[in-house]
Amino acid sequence: VDLELRTILDSRAHVAIGATRYGLLPHRAEVDATRTGRATATRLYRHEDGRWRLSALAPLRGPDGSAVALVGVEATPEFFTILGALRRQMILLGGVTLALAALGSLLFLRQTGRRLARLRETMSRAASGDFAARAEGLGKDEIGALGRDLDGLLASVVARRDYYEEVLGSLEIARVTTDASGEVRGANASAERLLGLTPARLIGRPL
Repeated sequence: VDLELRTILDSRAHVAIGATRYGLLPHRAEVDATRTGRATATRLYRHEDGRWRLSALAPLRGPDGSAVALVGVEATPEFFTILGALRRQMILLGGVTLALAALGSLLFLRQTGRRLARLRETMSRAASGDFAARAEGLGKDEIGALGRDLDGLLASVVARRDYYEEVLGSLEIARVTTDASGEVRGANASAERLLGLTPARLIGRPL
């Protein structure tokens, strides 16, 4: 094409000589850059025939070195076929990636929820007096560390309880311990002999 974008020569027989290449008109910046002597390429655009095109332009220089015409090449239809297939593959890959990320997040949240529920259950059992409850096997992260700390605390409570029960059991004074609601939580051997009740019948009874 000449500097006014009129066709001088085209490899396609149906293109009229002298016809203005209107498809290049929106790409004035690229055309002007080529006129100054720098090869450039356009963005994707729709040609007069409605099809997508991608053109590259280079200057033809005269004897004085200035551009006298522009030589252009266009991407073949096969290029856009490959480009469309690549676009579809990228969309599919993006969708699969998002689905896998969502599934991984869901599984992680469900697993974390189960571990927290188990930790909460252990704390609830301990609060109700079941010091044999343990939260072991919760993993090696922060939740697992919290479970191990809780297990250590419960083991310490059990050790102290056993120690005091041993001390109280050696006394000849009857001693009964209750919780805040007045239910029996422990008694030494003297209390059991005095009341004539076994530990199983004493624990949990109202005072």
